[in-house]
Amino acid sequence: MRITKDFHIHNCISKDGTGSFDDIAAAAKSAGLTKFAITNHSFNHKYGRWENDYEFVRAECKRVGAVFGIEADIYRKDGRLGGVRGREFELVVAGFHRSPNWGRAFFGTKKGNTQMYINTIQKNKIDILAHLNTYIKVDCKAVAEVAASRGVLIEINGKRVDFTHQEFLDMQSTGVKFIINSDAHCPSGVGKPTAAYEFLKGVKFNPKQIVNLAK
Repeated sequence: MRITKDFHIHNCISKDGTGSFDDIAAAAKSAGLTKFAITNHSFNHKYGRWENDYEFVRAECKRVGAVFGIEADIYRKDGRLGGVRGREFELVVAGFHRSPNWGRAFFGTKKGNTQMYINTIQKNKIDILAHLNTYIKVDCKAVAEVAASRGVLIEINGKRVDFTHQEFLDMQSTGVKFIINSDAHCPSGVGKPTAAYEFLKGVKFNPKQIVNLAK
C-alpha cells in the first residue's frame, strides 16, 4: 500500500511543525510522491498566526513545487470557516481542533456537531475534511452524504483514525471519495500515513474511492 500524493503537511510555519519548505520538498521526493501540499494551521489557530507571512508562504510553496494550502477550522454552528479571512488558497483542508477558546463549537450532542459540519461544507469551498470524529463525534454517514454531493474528500488520517470500520463502510456506501494524508508535522513523516495503512488493513475498502492510492 502506497500513496502518490500527500495533501496535509505542516512545516515550520505552523508553530507545532518543523522543517523548511526545501526540507518538505526533499522529503516528498524521497517518499516517491508525485504531488504534495503544504497546509499550515489557519490564521486564528494557536499554532497558526502567519497571516502577515501569507505572500511569503505562497511564494515559497510555488518555488518548491508544493500546492499552497491551509488547514482551516470548523468551529462555528453557522458554518463560518475559521482562519481563512478571505484569502485565496489552492487547497483548503478543514477540520475541528480542540482549543480552550472554542468551547462554543462543542454542542454536546452528535446531532449538533454533525449539523456544524454540514453547514460548513455547504457554505464554503472545501477540498478535504480532515481527521473526522477527532475531538468531537459526528454522524459520519450524514457528513459523508453531503461531502459526496459537494465533491469534498474525506481524509483517512495518517496519525490517527477516529472513525470505526463500520463508520468507514457507512461512509463508503454513500459514494464519497477518500484521501489518505500523513498530517506530517516534520519532514520525516511526509508520505508516511502509518495509522491510515493500519486502519485499512482491517476493512474491505474500495480502492477506486481512495483518490491517491497507488495502483
